Amino acid sequence: ATFNSAASGEGKTVTVVYTIAGAAASKYRAPARWTSNSGTITPRALTVVGITIANKAYDGGTTATIVGTPRYLGLADGEDFTVAGTPSAVFANRNAGSVQNVTITGYLAPTSNYTVTQPTGLTATITPLALTITPPSIASKPKDGTTTAGVVTPGTLSGLIGGQTLTVTAVAADYPSAELGTYPGILVTYTLANGPNGGLAINYTLANGTATGVIGSQAMTLPGDSTTPISSVGGLDLTVSGNASHSGLISGNGALNLLFQSGGLLTLAGNHTHTGSLNISGGTLKLSAGASIASSLIRIGNGS
Repeated sequence: ATFNSAASGEGKTVTVVYTIAGAAASKYRAPARWTSNSGTITPRALTVVGITIANKAYDGGTTATIVGTPRYLGLADGEDFTVAGTPSAVFANRNAGSVQNVTITGYLAPTSNYTVTQPTGLTATITPLALTITPPSIASKPKDGTTTAGVVTPGTLSGLIGGQTLTVTAVAADYPSAELGTYPGILVTYTLANGPNGGLAINYTLANGTATGVIGSQAMTLPGDSTTPISSVGGLDLTVSGNASHSGLISGNGALNLLFQSGGLLTLAGNHTHTGSLNISGGTLKLSAGASIASSLIRIGNGS
């Protein structure tokens, strides 16, 4: 039996031609050919293969990029076609994540003799988008006997998609020493958190930074009469406002700098165990009767 054409369709003409074979074939006449107009050739099913989906950095959208050279699988012998259509690919989720499902649409069959099934089972990864930030700063801290860094103020983020925002916090690594000094190149580690304007921390990444830390002397002001204990550990700049007296214990082995504002008098009472240097500038230090201070060195600038 033969169809009147190879094209797919319904109501096609089918012709059956009979033949007789065998030793006695010459004694018989073959039946007349039979014709029907109800034949059907269904389109042949194809699939599109040869493509993958490219990974991408988070961009706030679901558009995916098709890579590779598509081809039809299932063509009839002897036929070859360039894949037709304008395909598009869409991630199932716009947020960063691995092995995300991708839906393909838009491929077409090459002719009416075929149908095509869109590719399925394709996945790709949306990676977090790398942000940048202006340099951080580390607050100077007074010497306290520890290497813990001062409070870190992060810089300003840039590179966020659209109007999204994130919250960023930062901590600094410990200093290499607890002594007075300046410490450059201290590692600063950032932490991102979801922002109030739709930004999700999972969609972004931020590289660590560095900053300079400082351990300096303490500073305080001593007005009027004071009984508060004072420690000079790590050094202390003690500003004296006007005339003042102090009876609280002064201890420690750091440099104690007495800084008088526009002259003035500081009267010390009691026995003080401060053993570091004592530097007097701009005023007068007086020890009351029976008072003492164990300073190893007393320097007098513009004072007495």
